[in-house]
Amino acid sequence: MSRVRTFFKKAGIAMPKIAPASVDGGANKPGHSDADGEVVLDIEVAGAIAPGARIVVYFAPNTTNGFIDAFWDVVYAGMMGLLAVSLATGALEHYRSGQTTMLLQLIVWPALALCTLLCFLLAFTALATAAARVRGRS
Repeated sequence: MSRVRTFFKKAGIAMPKIAPASVDGGANKPGHSDADGEVVLDIEVAGAIAPGARIVVYFAPNTTNGFIDAFWDVVYAGMMGLLAVSLATGALEHYRSGQTTMLLQLIVWPALALCTLLCFLLAFTALATAAARVRGRS
């Protein structure tokens, strides 16, 4: 972590908030792997592109199953975010346009309400899963 701090201090870039996430019991163990330098470099590049951002670093066992589980955790979190943004944007555009008739709104609004409810449920599930994995209870 000191190498990362030194990089951002010398570069004059805001240090990102780094959150480790454990997948299948994987943990951040500096000095125990040849991949340490690669992880640090990835954090430096991501932090330089998005100064001050929150970066989640997934640690998984160096096994096929560990890699697959880590990959799907990241995909799941990304899809949840895309669905939430898409739903919110679509709802705002539909509400602001005023171009639909009452008949069409009767069809659209119940579906939109159901999707919103399901999106919140998905968001809650994703946060609960992420929290359990960060605590190492996967």
